[in-house]
Amino acid sequence: MFPTLNTVNSIGEFGAYSSYLSKRHYIELTKDMIELLNQDWEIKPSQQFIAARVLIGSVIIDTGNHHGLLILALEVYGRDPDIDSHAEKRSSTGSTRQSTSVPSVGHNDFEIFTMRQTEGSNISIKLILGTHSFNALITASIRIDNLVDQPECGPNTVNFGVSPQSHLKYKLYLDSESWSDSLALDKKTNLQSIYIYTHSQIMQLRQLKLGSTK
Repeated sequence: MFPTLNTVNSIGEFGAYSSYLSKRHYIELTKDMIELLNQDWEIKPSQQFIAARVLIGSVIIDTGNHHGLLILALEVYGRDPDIDSHAEKRSSTGSTRQSTSVPSVGHNDFEIFTMRQTEGSNISIKLILGTHSFNALITASIRIDNLVDQPECGPNTVNFGVSPQSHLKYKLYLDSESWSDSLALDKKTNLQSIYIYTHSQIMQLRQLKLGSTK
């Protein structure tokens, strides 16, 4: 029996990935962890590697509805356009939700939310993790609380929405192995060795995905 209703294992107990989740250990995101995620990319270029490694394999928990979402892949973008040419623009014409993923100063320094944007005749629904130094777009995920939903791939996430003005009921749980790996990366002095492949190094900076869910 699980002590609470809103742990990763309790929510995923009867889902399709219960076996996988039972073999992993998850830790709730803390202020100290958020402080690490918010370090400046210009002063610390390795931060782009660390941020991606921290978040991969993490689980978002909706404590109000007891839903959970396992993050399988994501893309990390820096805030400064001088460092990252794909940095998020601070305003977006046609957006029906907040137009930036930058957290409110002094609020939480980390936010989880759904951004809805109108692009021509299409409406995009993007699930984003935001800090002051970067934002992370979820590009592949799977609900862990049922047997019905299939993995969702691409920039849109429709099977797990974050309601406006209710972000406080959403929590992020990090995979402890990903957290440990990120701390190891933080200590590395030769970042060349952290590339998975020697080719396509820029692409490896941009996107990281969970190796296996079995």
